[in-house]
Amino acid sequence: MREIDASSYLRAASMDSAAWEKFLDSAVPELHDRMIYSIASAKGAPAIITPDKELKLSGFPTLW
Repeated sequence: MREIDASSYLRAASMDSAAWEKFLDSAVPELHDRMIYSIASAKGAPAIITPDKELKLSGFPTLW
């Protein structure tokens, strides 16, 4: 965790109730991808930076 805390580009995030709502309504198949999508969507992120095909198919804007 020290490396993540010291990073200028990584951040640990928790799932609040808004993220859990997105999670439960999501069709993203993989658990970790669904969590990433849910948190980003609930927090109003403009896009997710990823080459992940499942996240690209989620309909959420992605870059890469």
